[in-house]
Amino acid sequence: MPIFTIEDTLKENAMKAKTAMLYSIGVLIVILAGIFFYKFSQRNIVFAPAPAESEKLTTMTVKVVAYCPCAKCNKQWAGLVCTGHKMKEFTDKGIDICAVDPTVIPLGSIIYYDAKNYLAADVGSKIKGNIIDILVATHEDTIKFGVKNEQIIEVKKSK
Repeated sequence: MPIFTIEDTLKENAMKAKTAMLYSIGVLIVILAGIFFYKFSQRNIVFAPAPAESEKLTTMTVKVVAYCPCAKCNKQWAGLVCTGHKMKEFTDKGIDICAVDPTVIPLGSIIYYDAKNYLAADVGSKIKGNIIDILVATHEDTIKFGVKNEQIIEVKKSK
């Protein structure tokens, strides 16, 4: 029968306590990581940073007009973009969108105008050539916005 000393028992208990503590720390880290990812996955955060110097941007002069989700602006497509998605899907996520002529600016491109980023996510029958039509909240806002000729935009074309 082996003889155990108090020293051996203390070492064994210390090892068990150390193992339990490391396990608890590991569980805590997993729980905190889960909470962090859950919290941030509930937010629809869209990052549209200013373009890096290495990104190729095209500078263009365009006419800028505005439209809203109403039937006056969109007729039978009220509230929808050309892909069939609801405009609200974009605005609820904080994404500013605009309509473009896809032969000039490809859909999916990012347009930098008036200190804002716009996603080229729509087209329009009156949007031909160097015109962009930015989405605003109400029809009154479209009237207030008016027509802005000779505006400078930068475009990061989608691939």
